[in-house]
Amino acid sequence: MQYSDNPFADTLSKIAQAAKEANPREAGDYTQGGILYCGKCHTPKETAVTLGGRETKVSCMCKCREEREEAERKKFLHDSRAEVLKDSAFSDKALRNCNFENDDGTNPELTRKCRNYVENFERFSDSGKGLLFFGSCGTGKTYAALEIANALMDKLYSVKFATFAAIANELFDNPEKQGYINRLAQDYDLLCIDDYAAERNTPWMNEQLFAVIDARCKAHKPLIVTTNLTRDEMFDRKNIDRYRICSRLMELCIAVEVNGKDRRIADYIKNKAEFEDLLNQ
Repeated sequence: MQYSDNPFADTLSKIAQAAKEANPREAGDYTQGGILYCGKCHTPKETAVTLGGRETKVSCMCKCREEREEAERKKFLHDSRAEVLKDSAFSDKALRNCNFENDDGTNPELTRKCRNYVENFERFSDSGKGLLFFGSCGTGKTYAALEIANALMDKLYSVKFATFAAIANELFDNPEKQGYINRLAQDYDLLCIDDYAAERNTPWMNEQLFAVIDARCKAHKPLIVTTNLTRDEMFDRKNIDRYRICSRLMELCIAVEVNGKDRRIADYIKNKAEFEDLLNQ
């Protein structure tokens, strides 16, 4: 690069050179009228300007590069927003990995239903319809709920995922209990309540859950609930508190029975064999 006695012009020339290096000539590019053009979109990659009293060529973005950088900017903003949503939804970051990509294919019918719920979420949401996953332990109910939650947050829907016990703990002796219930009812596009009746529920706990479900219903917003209860246990009138909750859930949710082998036991057997082999080497 030639330098002149004009420091200002030299500085501008350095800027122009740096811009040119950041926007290099690529295969298919061509020169027309002394200006470099993109070989793909056929728009200029340079423009002539006067710097310090002399004309020079300065790099500029062609149309396809503008579109590419705009797409990258939008993707970055989208991904950043999804990360914020997942930070808010999950207390355990490992739950982000429970998604369709990592599904082990054990229950393709269940996965198909989960995908359909995500793809048609706008319609389900407008109707306030959620899902009730019920069945024996370890069959993939929680994973199914998490698949849906992660996929919806990737679409920038807001989700809250919590166990029933965690919600009960938040409500216990909370002077702002109604405010917390209102937030669960109104602030999230989807509320996921995991492991209902996984432990002995007191009448107080059932009352709090009913309040959350009822508030969600009045807000006309969907929720997903998972439980290990059987259909008979859910509608056993001898347990009136449980019956009341499950009856309300049936108004709001589509019941999906999840059957199969206990995946946790299968994983335990697999891991046990692997580490026993290490011990016995």
